[in-house]
Amino acid sequence: PTTPQNLEVTDAGAQHIALAWDASSDKSNFSYRVYRTDLSQPVTVSKSQTSYVWDGLASNESYSFYVRAVDSAGNVSAASNTVTGTTTGEDFPPGAPSGVTVTVLVGPTFSMRRK
Repeated sequence: PTTPQNLEVTDAGAQHIALAWDASSDKSNFSYRVYRTDLSQPVTVSKSQTSYVWDGLASNESYSFYVRAVDSAGNVSAASNTVTGTTTGEDFPPGAPSGVTVTVLVGPTFSMRRK
């Protein structure tokens, strides 16, 4: 199969990095192997899938990836370009604002003021 092209990081969160690449071609059936450079075992995805989200990563860490195509006869393409992504510190929206005081006046009405 031809080499997967234009691998890029499309998103990063606290525990994931999303990747996408341009499709390979081959006369026979093939799949992609997505490699993380610090691991020996790749993840295999179908030829129709030209993106992958690598989950379960540590936050605030950098990870590098590349992709190869492999056909049903076991022929493996050259590696795509290698990309590096960095996970973020959090995947969640910021917490409630600090310094807010709520005063109940009467019944269901209330007022808010920032300190």
